[in-house]
Amino acid sequence: MKESKPVWKSIYSHVTSPSTWMGYLSAVLMYLAYAFAGDAWLNPGLLGVSLFIGFCLPYYSKISNRVDEWFAFKTALVTPGRIGRFIIQLIFNLSVFFTFLATGVVRSEDAGALGGVWGIAMLTTAASQGIQYLAIALANREIGETNRNVAAGLSINILITAAAAAGLGWTRPAFIVVGIVFGVVVFGIGMASDWRGLFPRKGGIGVFFGTFNPIHNTHLAIVQRAIEERGLEKVIIHSTVIPKLHADALRNGEMILARRERGMRIYETTDKADVHVRYFPTGHRFYEFDTRKKMMEWAIAETGMSDGVDVLSLPEAYEKSGFYGILKEVRRRYPGKRIHGIHGSDLGGMWVRRIYDESGWITPFAIRRVDGVSATAIRDGAKGMASQAVERLLAAFAAEEESVRINGSLYDIQDGMLEEVTPTPEIEQEDHPLTFEETASTREEATQASSLMSNEDSEKLSIRVVETEDDRMKTFLVRGIVYMHGQQCPYREEFDRNDSSATQILGTVGEEPVLTARIRYFGGFVKFERLGIREEYRGKGYGHQLIQFMMEFAEKKGYRRFYLHAQTRLEEFYQQYGFKRVGDTFNFSDHGYIEMVAGGQGFASSTETEEWVGKEPLRLNRPEGSMEEEGPMEESLVRIESLNTKAHEESEKEKELVTR
Repeated sequence: MKESKPVWKSIYSHVTSPSTWMGYLSAVLMYLAYAFAGDAWLNPGLLGVSLFIGFCLPYYSKISNRVDEWFAFKTALVTPGRIGRFIIQLIFNLSVFFTFLATGVVRSEDAGALGGVWGIAMLTTAASQGIQYLAIALANREIGETNRNVAAGLSINILITAAAAAGLGWTRPAFIVVGIVFGVVVFGIGMASDWRGLFPRKGGIGVFFGTFNPIHNTHLAIVQRAIEERGLEKVIIHSTVIPKLHADALRNGEMILARRERGMRIYETTDKADVHVRYFPTGHRFYEFDTRKKMMEWAIAETGMSDGVDVLSLPEAYEKSGFYGILKEVRRRYPGKRIHGIHGSDLGGMWVRRIYDESGWITPFAIRRVDGVSATAIRDGAKGMASQAVERLLAAFAAEEESVRINGSLYDIQDGMLEEVTPTPEIEQEDHPLTFEETASTREEATQASSLMSNEDSEKLSIRVVETEDDRMKTFLVRGIVYMHGQQCPYREEFDRNDSSATQILGTVGEEPVLTARIRYFGGFVKFERLGIREEYRGKGYGHQLIQFMMEFAEKKGYRRFYLHAQTRLEEFYQQYGFKRVGDTFNFSDHGYIEMVAGGQGFASSTETEEWVGKEPLRLNRPEGSMEEEGPMEESLVRIESLNTKAHEESEKEKELVTR
């Protein structure tokens, strides 16, 4: 946590910031322009207004921006925000020129030539809107910063207005033309954009830009709604990489990467930072670009939109031209297609809207954000706002796990970055038995056999939770072959009372039982036991399929910590799935073993099954291993409904007979 500054130091920072110095410069220019034109060097009105401008211009530009942003957030339109900005600046300009007129800074005849105080105020406000629009457009293109650019624009407008109010040469007609043209252009562009969004032409391609830090349920809902309502062929999503504002600030020493926490970069400003610059408008904690991209891909796949949504990764184009460069690439890939710009009404969404409006005839798809879903809250640990895969990763970050399994793939975690771990065939072939010693010759034979087997053979394997006595007998049969015959393990050591409380796993090829395992449950972890594959079915990758099935099954039940006893020769195999060796080597049943642990501590912070409590109680009655399918209790509802229908029909028949 960054320490707060002493009051004196905070005041000093405000007084000496570059933005405040720009205010000083504007005040000096304003004073010189009006004093020279009207010989008002000691005029109290001019001195007072100039001092006010000098100290308050940065705050004035901030207030103008906040008003614009508030109206945009409430309406998801740009025109109300520009009207709000216009009104607040008009009020300020009226105050200035009434003061100037009352104190003689501006002569009444000069003011009358421009329509009086109201005329001057209206024209200077309209001209100011245009200059500020250009200032914000430059900031959107990562040239300068919004508040600082707006302050510079206001300074330029002050000089133009001063010259026109004093009647200096050609400046008066130029001022009138500029005010009218800028006012028409700025409000015209905004109204045209809002009109396109309210009455759109359908079809084409959608683009959705933002930080996605991380992607959450509202983002996904907006995309789905855009596809349905606009009839989009495809939606292209791209997130920010490192904004130029941050890159420049890091280079200039205005901000630093303070630390890494929960998978995020934590930025903080330094004493060199300009207190009037919004370095972190959407927060100061950021997941890595590649990690955000991965989360976006997972979330989109989870909602079933992968065919209609592409997640682009064009960091070089972004670094060069920001989102303007990404739009250029989208137009190149989809020539002639109508483009719809998707965005929310929050601060980041409306900034993106300005980019859409400045990039040609893009049709906005604006959604007013009122659902309370917040990326900031998610970063703080809130649950239920993002996809399961995203929340699983963030839980791994929070628990400082070294690896995480998502959608059947294992990822190593290093400084917030993910590296997918791909199981290697060489390791797999050493592991095939999972339970018996191989010689070099048997490994070579397994390798040769594996090379002759087709993918089709491997796909015949079916792994399931044991539900019937027939399945249970098959698991015991496999264990008898693998352990009792293959390892000469006594019956009393192989079969124990834990078989009654464990979840038994069976793998079959057709009707033939080929592999087995069991899972036992403890307070904060699960233990994998009795993994075995019949010798003639080794070398086909079944070991990988089995361990993946078991880990996914346990995760669905809410466990994220896995424990097992591995024969020492299999350590490398299990490492592929995030298992780490703990403790010393020990022996039982004539073999050497090691303890291995994977995952974080305890239970997952939020599971799908937990969400059913209080909402879908019948889902918790479903048989083990079939939680995604309707169970007997749910089917009973159909039976009861059928009986009720039959009883009703019989009752109606009886009434009919009585009537007759």
